[in-house]
Order: sequence, then structure tokens, then C-alpha cells
Amino acid sequence: FSFNVSFNALVSLLCAALLVSMSALACGPDFPMTLLDRREQIMSGLPEGVFDFEAKQLVPKPDDALVAVNGGGWWDEPDEARDKAEAHGLSASQVQALRAMRSAASADEALGLAADLPRDVALYTAGAVAFGQNDLLAALTYFQSVAALPDGERSSRGLWASFMEGRVQRLNGDPAAASLAFERTRTLARAGAADPLGLAVASLGAQARVLRESGDVAGAVRLYAQQAAYGSNVGFTSLLFVARAAVNDPVQIDALLADEVGSKLLLAYLYSRYNELIDIDPEAEYQDFNAPADGPRLLALLDRIAATPSIPAPDKVAAIAYRAGRFEQAAKLAEQSQSALAAWVRAKLALRAGNTDAAAQAYAAAAKA
Repeated sequence: FSFNVSFNALVSLLCAALLVSMSALACGPDFPMTLLDRREQIMSGLPEGVFDFEAKQLVPKPDDALVAVNGGGWWDEPDEARDKAEAHGLSASQVQALRAMRSAASADEALGLAADLPRDVALYTAGAVAFGQNDLLAALTYFQSVAALPDGERSSRGLWASFMEGRVQRLNGDPAAASLAFERTRTLARAGAADPLGLAVASLGAQARVLRESGDVAGAVRLYAQQAAYGSNVGFTSLLFVARAAVNDPVQIDALLADEVGSKLLLAYLYSRYNELIDIDPEAEYQDFNAPADGPRLLALLDRIAATPSIPAPDKVAAIAYRAGRFEQAAKLAEQSQSALAAWVRAKLALRAGNTDAAAQAYAAAAKA
């Protein structure tokens, strides 16, 4: 071989060795920093799940074209996305009139600056000005005026006005009217109305908030779960907040356990965020957030879930039981599912029992799944 070939081969070998050493550190959000120097401890542990991933799987994504829009400001706050959406389809002079309306001191003054703006754009923008000034009565009147226009005259702002009507009705203390407006928003979007700001998906979370404030936590979770299934970051966060509140309230736990999606949410929380249930000692200098998942609150909730007539996700309950040191319970539950997670739990249990052949088979099943 020439020197160049040998030298290149040597460099390749050195790079490969470096990659192997780097992979041994395998730093990541859900795995320990080292995977090889504490082999027994690492192989016996079961990494926690990722809440956002679990939340997205609570319900199937609906079979429609609604799209979640993440990032940016809110629809009633000035930002680049809203400005771009408002200006779409308007001439330069109409955009100038729209900006003048947005800067008006009152809704009536704004409407007087509408110039040649389309009727639905003018009425909606006047309503938005009133909403920004907390004049809810005027805002509702203007938004409902958009809905009253003929179909061909509200193509630009009909969906927006419906969404904002829902927000106003919620603030007015009329949850039924608010829910109807949010449902209408989604109906309009599914019928083809333009929705550049993703208000149809946002309406799921807005309606869920109405239900939660009315005491229907299970109904709220079902809507938040649909929002999360579309990929909405707000849906993920809302579900996490609901779960955190529920695990501290027996009434909410009862309501969620009586509902299939609610039960799945509690399981997703315990599977991915069990360390949040570790009791904090305010006097301690060091808090062990990697403590075993065997705290009294977690075990009590695990017992409640395991006692339900039909466990919605036995593989997750098995994983939770495994982390809590309830290996016999974990084994029984893992046998009830053929999922990748259940196979992973069976592999961990086989390793604990010293049965490496069974562990290898279970790991292979998990990898295949």
C-alpha cells in the first residue's frame, strides 16, 4: 500500500475510535451521561418517557386539513405573522387603511377609517380595536356583524370573527355561547375558510379552557388532546398543566380515571414526569430528583389506576410499577401488551432474574416494534 492509503486508513480508524468513545458518553435528555462504566445500574434502570410525545398519542390525529401554527404572537397582538395574514389579498392603500384602523382611539373611529376595505375586514378590525380596549359589548356586536354577512362577503374574516366571538363570550361568562362559537370556527375551517393563523386548532384549546373553568376537566382533556394530536405546542403544555393540577386533587383524579383519555393522560404524566411527585424537603440542602419512583403519592395513584376495571395502557402501568420497585406487578402487566414498551419492561425483568437469553429476545422484540 502507498503511504497515502495507509495514512488515510489510520485516520479512519482513529475517527472510528473517537466516535465509539463519544457514543459511550451518549449524553441526552432521557439517558444517563455514561452507558458503559456503570453497566449493571444502567441496564437495570428504565428511562422515563417524553411527555410531549406521549401527549401527542392520547388520541388519533383527526382526519382533516386543520393545521396548528406554533410560535409567534397571539392573533390579537401585533406581530409579523398576524400583520402578514391581515394584509393578504389587500392592496397597498387598503393595508394603509387597515393600519390606520388599528391605531384608532375607538372602534367607531376605526370604522370611520375603513375607506374601501372589504366589509368583513372593516367590521372585524373595528371589533378587534374594541376588544383591545376591553369594550366587550362593542367587540361582540362587531364580531357578530361579520357572521351576519352573506357567505360571499365574509370569506376573509368570518372564521376570525367566530373565534373572537368565542373569546368574548367566555369573558362575558357565557360558556355555552363560547363553545358554540369555537365549534363554528372549526366547522368553517373544515368547509374551506382560510385559516393562516391556525385559529381552528387554537379553538380546541380555547374551548377546553371554557370546559375546565366550568368543572368538566375530562371534557377539557379530550379537547386538549385533539389539539396536541395536531402538533400544537399549546396543547402539550395545557395537558401538562392539567395533569399537574389533577394529581394534587382527588376530585380531578376521579374525573380523569372515569374517562379513557383522562386515564391515559394520568399514565402519560406518571410515565414521563414521575419525579415531579417526589416530595420536596424545604430544609434539605440537596434534593435527589433521581430518587426511585416509590413515593407515597405516586404509589397511591398507581394503585388507583391498577384497580380500574380496564387499564387503558397496561404497558405504561408496567413501566411505572417497574420504576417503583413493584416487579411482580410489572411482570403481570407487561404480559398484557405486545408493545415495544412492554417488551422493554420484560427485558429489564429478565435481566434482573439473570435470564440473559430471555432478555435478548425481549430486547429484539422491542427493537422490532
